[in-house]
Amino acid sequence: MDQFVNANPGLKSRFPRTIAFPDYSTDELVVIFERLGERNHYNCDPDAIGRVRAWIDAQPRTKGFGNGRLARNLFEEAAGRQATRLVELTEPTDEQLVTLTGADIPDIPGTLPTPGTPTTPAPTETHPTETHSVLDQDRAADGPDPHLDK
Repeated sequence: MDQFVNANPGLKSRFPRTIAFPDYSTDELVVIFERLGERNHYNCDPDAIGRVRAWIDAQPRTKGFGNGRLARNLFEEAAGRQATRLVELTEPTDEQLVTLTGADIPDIPGTLPTPGTPTTPAPTETHPTETHSVLDQDRAADGPDPHLDK
């Protein structure tokens, strides 16, 4: 935003105040992840929360880090991985359908994959799930969540 405002000297004079918002901490991002789960009727087992924390801690703390979108993108990927994992089961239980496990959390980039975890589909593949449409409907019904985007 600074680059955009500074590109035109006349524009900068129209915004005399700048408000800096600090990045969310790892703890706050984990809470956002858990709340997204609750809003979408998912539970996280302790292994999932531990892997969420480790994944967030491993992300570079560069410009743009630490906003709610990071937690939301991680949650949506975990929900997709859970769906991929559960499609292998012939009769999943209700508990399995609503629980994110450590296997559903992506591996930290640059590390070896955790045995038994599903791989993220290539962008050209399609896997029919209603995960994203349910999330989108939930967001539309609830309106914007000020804790999710900075």
